[in-house]
Amino acid sequence: YRVEWLTQWHHEKLCNGARKIEKILLFYSVETGSGKSSHNPFFTALSGAHTTLKVDDIDDILKEKNAELLNRLVIYYDDAQRLKKNESEKLKSKTTERYYTYRRLYENGVKMKALHDYVVTTNKGSCLYVAPEDRRVEIIDVNDEMAISPHANEFWTEFYAELQDVNILKAWLEYFINFET
Repeated sequence: YRVEWLTQWHHEKLCNGARKIEKILLFYSVETGSGKSSHNPFFTALSGAHTTLKVDDIDDILKEKNAELLNRLVIYYDDAQRLKKNESEKLKSKTTERYYTYRRLYENGVKMKALHDYVVTTNKGSCLYVAPEDRRVEIIDVNDEMAISPHANEFWTEFYAELQDVNILKAWLEYFINFET
């Protein structure tokens, strides 16, 4: 189910970029080196660096001068620590906001359609306040085995090398584009 759901997520973000999915993908693993953050370079290689943004602090998402979020498909919040309840609720609210007021320094804000969805990576089991019925967060439990595998270095070296191979990226794009539910 999860693989099919994630494949559909990629299909939508790549084929229907103007459609906001309105879900936070929360990649979680207790172990470091399990591959939680690898989605950022993967999706960036597929869609282009201009479509993604990586931040390391929740304030970079919630700040008033937020023009760098404009026209992004995915905002990555990497290595999230435990958020305060109000920060967690603001992030979940922004996930379903269809329009954003984008602001630049010394300029008036401009209300425009929001295209971006959020991907959060964390080692903390409870970085977001999530109720069981919350439809805005999809928790992806990343396999901890990769972090302790004796072949981890070899795997990740090959993975990142493949992100430079246009033929492999083309195959991924064709897979996601042609995916049917």
